[in-house]
Amino acid sequence: MTAVISARKSDFVRSLGVERLIDYARESDPSRWGTFDVVIDTADGRPLHVLRRALTRCGTLVIVGADGVGGPVFEGFDRQLFRVPLANVVASQRIASVMQTETGDDVARVLGQVAEGSIASAVTEVVPFADARAALDRLAAKQVAGKLVLTLGR
Repeated sequence: MTAVISARKSDFVRSLGVERLIDYARESDPSRWGTFDVVIDTADGRPLHVLRRALTRCGTLVIVGADGVGGPVFEGFDRQLFRVPLANVVASQRIASVMQTETGDDVARVLGQVAEGSIASAVTEVVPFADARAALDRLAAKQVAGKLVLTLGR
């Protein structure tokens, strides 16, 4: 598995089992990363035609969320709603998007799996609610690796 990340998050990402790291600050051109059967974009926001350069001829690009993309009407989801379907018409590569909703039952099921140890949690920081503003500022600045949890009470 290969991850494209900032250098300051490399130790955390290696702890998740990633074998090869690409520092996007040093190598920003996807055509120089090599080619992959699958590319999963969780927060990059690059245009589809740029990300497709990192795919094999019949590879698959999966767009998850719309962090950092922005957009005039759909706040970045225009990429999933309009550009992905159009790109699939003209390309041999497959492009998919993932959007989800969560229910209380979904959250309870995941928490149960964490409790029994069948999935691992990537919580790297626990912050009191009083420090929420600073924590959210750090999240927005992409300074947090893993998940940050706000606690209520003492």
